[in-house]
Amino acid sequence: MSKLLEEREFRASFQKQICAEYPFPLVIIKANMLGEDKRSLIQTIVVCEGYFALKKLNLKNILTTYTLEGLIFYISIDLPIEQLKRICVDIEENHPLGRLMDIDVMTVHFQISRRDLNLDSRSCFLCDEVAYVCVREQTHSISDIETYIIDTFKKYLRTNINHKRWQRLIQTALIGELIKPLGYGCVTLGDQGSHKDMDALLFIDSARIVSEEISKAHPFSENFDQLREVGKIAEKRMFEMTRGVNTHKGAIFLLLLVMAGLQHPDPVSHISFLSEDILSDFEGDDGSHGMRLYKEHGITGIRGLAKEGFSDLFTRTYPYYRSHSIDETFLWLIGENPDTTLMYRGGQSLYNECREKAKQIENVDDRIEFDRWMKIQGLSPGGSADMLSAILLIDCYWWIMEETNDEPTHKNRYRRYLGIE
Repeated sequence: MSKLLEEREFRASFQKQICAEYPFPLVIIKANMLGEDKRSLIQTIVVCEGYFALKKLNLKNILTTYTLEGLIFYISIDLPIEQLKRICVDIEENHPLGRLMDIDVMTVHFQISRRDLNLDSRSCFLCDEVAYVCVREQTHSISDIETYIIDTFKKYLRTNINHKRWQRLIQTALIGELIKPLGYGCVTLGDQGSHKDMDALLFIDSARIVSEEISKAHPFSENFDQLREVGKIAEKRMFEMTRGVNTHKGAIFLLLLVMAGLQHPDPVSHISFLSEDILSDFEGDDGSHGMRLYKEHGITGIRGLAKEGFSDLFTRTYPYYRSHSIDETFLWLIGENPDTTLMYRGGQSLYNECREKAKQIENVDDRIEFDRWMKIQGLSPGGSADMLSAILLIDCYWWIMEETNDEPTHKNRYRRYLGIE
């Protein structure tokens, strides 16, 4: 039996256990993806959007798994099962990513179908035939299906409503950072890393709130003070939602400036212009980790990087990402990025040792051992994870703004976003 079939059997058993424990209909959100390994940026965003579409309902319990099937949500909801199924069908048919969603509704006794509600079966992505018929007969080529999936995703990001476009781009960047296979102490979709107070679900919920607030700043790309005011509101809402857990404080500041920079022909020069007076922050004391490190060691941290327009991010790190995997890029960042979060948690000695270890990794075994070592030390390179989100924001933005696609680059993005190795 293949690993994927084993995981499907586990999922079936897991679903029954949830239904037995919670006396409410269970909604399972998956994505319609090809292949044995369905883990990818697009798959993750698709199921998260399905989850967000249901959040207004009376949710009683939320669980997730992350396996070869990708991210899956299991949500117990206090609604009559027929009403709930109709809501889920409406999401599948009308959400911008709904055709890529596979939302099932069941109880401990049975799974309700469209046919039970006298609704038409789902139609194929590419023709008017019933979807399961095309799947069974393999009517369409893998290439055509992949093209439909990524074009649907691009259309979702490229919406003509400006604030909605930025909200989706930033949310994709924040959630996309979680798909890295190893966190090296940071939270991933399948691992809490070195953190006891946060997990992937908290990060996903935080990404939704934070992206909604940051996107409101898109008209203020010329005004640093207004950007900072929006950032303060975003930070406040984040802490309210997470009950005091710092999931994205550093990312808020970083992505606000990157968003502002991307709206100009020369992002580095513009961010540097916006941040020309930023080092004056050190004349006060806001009690932050970055402020403490400056007072003790003279380290300017992310403020110093902003003063330089995040030049290294745009001119070295992003080009590196274009030709390397997300895991390789994350290791590059750990070894090269001046990560004050990492320094604060580990002190100068462990910080230096961590960076050297990241630079010396040569194979998968080295990566697994480094991940284990980081957790033992209680380290978490959160600043590098924030930079990874910034890279994803840059990549997605430039992708949707392209009028034409260079063919090798276009194919590279297909493979990167669909998780094809």
